[in-house]
Amino acid sequence: MEKFYHHPSLPEKDRFRASRMQNWFLNPDSDTELTAAIKAGKCPTLEIFLDEIKEH
Repeated sequence: MEKFYHHPSLPEKDRFRASRMQNWFLNPDSDTELTAAIKAGKCPTLEIFLDEIKEH
């Protein structure tokens, strides 16, 4: 008998958010709306990445 592991998928909203953030990490200029939200303090955990991007 084979063993199968259940990998629950993310809800659609979370998948979209994860994809959007992944694209933003690769190219912050591609999503100006997300960059503006981070600068406005709406995503405090992502501010660290924004600071690192500015340094490079």
